[in-house]
Amino acid sequence: KEGKEMDDKVLSEDANKRIKSLENKLRKYEKKIGELKREKKMLGSLIRYSSLGIVTVDENIVIKSCNAVFEDLFQYRESEIVGKDLDEVIAKGHSVKDAKGYSRKTLMGKPVSGVERRYRKDGTSFYVEFFAVPAIVDGKVVGAYGIYQDVSERVEMKKRLEESEERLKRVFQASPLGMGLFKDRIMQWHNDAMSKMLGYKSEEIIGKDAR
Repeated sequence: KEGKEMDDKVLSEDANKRIKSLENKLRKYEKKIGELKREKKMLGSLIRYSSLGIVTVDENIVIKSCNAVFEDLFQYRESEIVGKDLDEVIAKGHSVKDAKGYSRKTLMGKPVSGVERRYRKDGTSFYVEFFAVPAIVDGKVVGAYGIYQDVSERVEMKKRLEESEERLKRVFQASPLGMGLFKDRIMQWHNDAMSKMLGYKSEEIIGKDAR
């Protein structure tokens, strides 16, 4: 009888230890779940209140959600585009091929970025700077985040500046006077008249110190 009581006591103690161990593990899991829920809420808040247009897609580049800025940027409501291919929603014509190329790289786990022409719901195009970031869980790409910003004004200003510089170069090139462009006394550009005046070929003076 005493032996049986001892066995029961040992079994009871072992059972209590197992129960306590399971309770500790459960508390750790609950804590981890709580932390994950908090992180998910923080990420959701970041996406929702960001000043950039953000869209989330699955591993097939199918739209799962987007924020209000993305809706305003592309003129779509979230309910209209959820379940659709992102590239086919915001790209048209030859730009679809380019967009899908970026998507393939992202699904390979590579963040990509660039400035490309994209399209609104009404068919009008504009330039966006975009960043595509893969969502990786346990080493596997399960989706991606697309981040967009309208940079049409910046692109147009750059184009106008380049056109203005080109016109100015043509004027200088046609001048009978020798003209050159220097930076820190280093020849950057010159017209034909300057080359003839100095008696040097272009490759002999471009990039050389003027002293």
